[in-house]
Amino acid sequence: MTGMLQTVQQWLSGLPPHYALGLGCLGLIAATQIVIWVLDLMEKHKFGSVQLGTIITPMCTGFPNLMIGLFGQAELEGDLIIQLNLGNNIANTSLVTGLLLVVAGPLIIRPAKGKSAKAKRENRIFYAALFFFWMGAATLFMVARDGRVSRQDGLILIAVYALSHVAVLRNRGKVSKKQRLKTHQSLMIVLGLALAAVVIQQSIALVSDAVAQLGNRINMNQLGLLMGLLTVFPESFLMLRLAMRHGNLGISGLVGDCLVSVPLVVGLSSLVRPVTTPVIHTWTDASTVPYYSLAATMLCFSVLATRKKPVSRWAGLLFMGLYAAVWWISS
Repeated sequence: MTGMLQTVQQWLSGLPPHYALGLGCLGLIAATQIVIWVLDLMEKHKFGSVQLGTIITPMCTGFPNLMIGLFGQAELEGDLIIQLNLGNNIANTSLVTGLLLVVAGPLIIRPAKGKSAKAKRENRIFYAALFFFWMGAATLFMVARDGRVSRQDGLILIAVYALSHVAVLRNRGKVSKKQRLKTHQSLMIVLGLALAAVVIQQSIALVSDAVAQLGNRINMNQLGLLMGLLTVFPESFLMLRLAMRHGNLGISGLVGDCLVSVPLVVGLSSLVRPVTTPVIHTWTDASTVPYYSLAATMLCFSVLATRKKPVSRWAGLLFMGLYAAVWWISS
């Protein structure tokens, strides 16, 4: 089995660039179909759009970041693991959000309309997820200010991620016996998500070699943005399909993926090996630029998320322009 996997890996690594890119895109499309099947199954068992978006979809879309954080940190220079995940969240809250609005808009961002108990519960869960979305980024900034994200800091970051899931799941409401997942259904869901995650990982691997070639040509902040852009490929495919089919589920998925990147991946990575990062002496240090950029895109995203009316496609162009501005500031 191991020999066959090595043979497949060697074959994939030897593909011409245009074939590798095409195969990678096909793999991402196949993975999105698997995830959508899982989501459809879980919707029948009283899982809301926010719960599915913030918990289930990030298990697949956040898998590349998680693997890099756990097993690839030794190959990354300096605090690139932090910059990668900051770049991932910046891309999610600007570029990918803009793409969803342009292609699938106009979109209603809030999970539910009306004043029913169900609608209020769904919106309350969504705002709770947004709160922890901000708390994760703020916690990372605070623990990284001294120039080192220690194992203890990693535990704090992981605790923030765990609390976000507690807040989301505790508002699920009562589930009837008929709506509970059976053992075989749970197993099918786990296997489906695992398969989708592996396909996504392999698809991303087909185009990731270019990052190493560009590593010596651009600065660390830009390299973090570039790697962050690379790792949002899977959610761009998946969230776009979810937005076109389920509306808000695509936006909720972006929040969930951001929570996986920051704080979970950075927290787990620092448990494997503490991360050294530039010390922040003042608020004007160059090392604060990625945090300011993330705060700006998160603020725009949060304002968008509070709108009760459908958001037009024109707003999507503004969010894409915001991402371009972040690249310009980082140059």
